[in-house]
Amino acid sequence: MVRPAALVILFLSSIAQGAPSVPSLPPVSAAPPSPETESPLALELHGYVQSDAVLYAQSSEDQLTATTAEPLNQERILVRRARLQANVRKGPLLGWVEIDGNTVRSPTLGLAAAEIGYLWSRTLPERSDLLHFSTGLLRIPFGAEVQEYDRERLFFERSNISRALFPGTFDLAFRVQARWRSLVLQAAVMNGEPLGSGSLAGRDPTAAKDFVGRIGVTLARGWIGIAGGVSVLQGTGFHAGTSATKDVLVWRDQNEDGIVQTSEIQIIPGKPATPSSTFHRFALGCDLRATVALPRLGDGVLSAETVWAGNLDRALVPADPVSSGRDVRELGVVLGLTQQIGSHVLAGVRYDWYNADLDASDALPVRVVPVSAVYSTTALLLGWRWSNLDRIAVELDLNRNPNGRTNAGLPTNLPSNTLTVRAQLAF
Repeated sequence: MVRPAALVILFLSSIAQGAPSVPSLPPVSAAPPSPETESPLALELHGYVQSDAVLYAQSSEDQLTATTAEPLNQERILVRRARLQANVRKGPLLGWVEIDGNTVRSPTLGLAAAEIGYLWSRTLPERSDLLHFSTGLLRIPFGAEVQEYDRERLFFERSNISRALFPGTFDLAFRVQARWRSLVLQAAVMNGEPLGSGSLAGRDPTAAKDFVGRIGVTLARGWIGIAGGVSVLQGTGFHAGTSATKDVLVWRDQNEDGIVQTSEIQIIPGKPATPSSTFHRFALGCDLRATVALPRLGDGVLSAETVWAGNLDRALVPADPVSSGRDVRELGVVLGLTQQIGSHVLAGVRYDWYNADLDASDALPVRVVPVSAVYSTTALLLGWRWSNLDRIAVELDLNRNPNGRTNAGLPTNLPSNTLTVRAQLAF
């Protein structure tokens, strides 16, 4: 008998022996890898803590927001993630529960993931075939970055395109995963409101479900490993209706004499209620990752991912074609390079470019002109590790966005570069 995660290592492992030590992504496992055990009932506890110190944030201010009274200061120390995972197996049945605590806004503790699965496997001399059915709060099977474990990702946070389209990486769903030779197939029926997507997170305001799927390939020969795939999402978004309003009588004391005059009275007419409605959304993604074991240096990883979507932004610039009167098209690209330098030093650079609205425009005094809705980040990272998961690193993020305004009211870049140090310990 083996522990549950020891079986699902087969999802992450390459086909040939001698593959580079950096795992191919995305993972298809339901739980992190672990050693074997002879116990008929396998139960394991895993966890990790990430503590950040934001040394510099260009957009930080010693003020509170006018509407929510949230602090604008970002230069602080915080616990970004404190996760505890419990993995269990009873015969072919697998279970995984993950609890998350953090102090990003205030000290919170909540459910991050919960999964019940059935695993069928067949081991042959040169390959392992797997079929895994699962349900619960599951990882979304789209692309590589969304499926990458937070504790294994070298860069501190996901890219702009990933966080915009998938504000959370877990959603309530039923999922099927299969592996045959070098092919990996994932398909899921999901609620469509992942954790982190606002007030509707974890719920489903529509009867229609989202279909998410990915087909990928994993190959390894000697000191080179390659993993890639194509992902698709088809789903339904929700536009909330409005309640009816009454007529409102407004008095504006224009001459400030404290006396009501007829010319200062205005009636704001009420509006009828509008019903809620739905809209179509989609995404098509392609990801590729190459791992090369360089002599005397270590493993180097070159990754690329691109996503084309419509009406799918749920966090950065939420897309609502009902309110805007037109469909919103999104496009994003992520390029990354990481390299081990000896046994302890890690270095990496990542560039991500995300256009939240390919058809964005703005109204000037005499005409409507196209404007940029591009968000981009260049992340530079240098770290020191004691093991694969225990490390301390510093990351400089050079951010570009259209959220600033010139004196004439035109869009311009809002300075928002950050410098952060992160310590991580896994157990």
